[in-house]
Amino acid sequence: MERSLDLKKYLMKQKLTNRNDLTVGWLAEDWDSISSLVAGSGMNLREAVVDIIKSIDVVNGREREIQNIGHGMPYEYMNRFIFPKVYRIKYTLTFRHDGFDSNSAMQHLGSNPATMTLGELYATAGFYKKGSREYNDIVDLTARLFPDNPEANINAAGVALTRNDVTLAHKYLKRWETDPRAYCNMGLLYLSEGNRDKAEVYLKMAKAAGVMQADKALVELMKMK
Repeated sequence: MERSLDLKKYLMKQKLTNRNDLTVGWLAEDWDSISSLVAGSGMNLREAVVDIIKSIDVVNGREREIQNIGHGMPYEYMNRFIFPKVYRIKYTLTFRHDGFDSNSAMQHLGSNPATMTLGELYATAGFYKKGSREYNDIVDLTARLFPDNPEANINAAGVALTRNDVTLAHKYLKRWETDPRAYCNMGLLYLSEGNRDKAEVYLKMAKAAGVMQADKALVELMKMK
């Protein structure tokens, strides 16, 4: 606990933590690791210590039994060389962007967009008219900043399709073509390529999922037949 408090005091002195939430706590000793370290050490009576660790629970006085063997020398060795290797402290630092309005959003976007969350990027896009160049640029940016996020990639693919950039839409949708959220964009992608059969399959699946845009696209597709 003392080490946890020392760490918290140190982190609170840093500018990074001044306006953010910080939680620090200690974790219980890892006796499996302690046993392995003892067994691999040059400590006297290490076999006896390992046997105690294996046979006596902590709640039943494991440490007391170790303290009682070899006049306490094995336990003193563990205090000096073993326990420090398994001390663990866990801390969680939660960041907040206070006062997230259009001005602060633009400042973050202009200075360092990589520090923004996906939600903040979408909120910033919302300050622009949907379909505008600024809106589309931000949505496209989300896929580049969050390449493993399906929502970001699927939405960015939709923007690419509005720009008739089929190659980029393919890139964004490649990993998510079996994700129901991507069905509509997959259908529109195949429609853009002239593959009406695959477009119809995906659009029907999207319609079944309740995507209104897919229903409208299907009507247009049927007119082409």
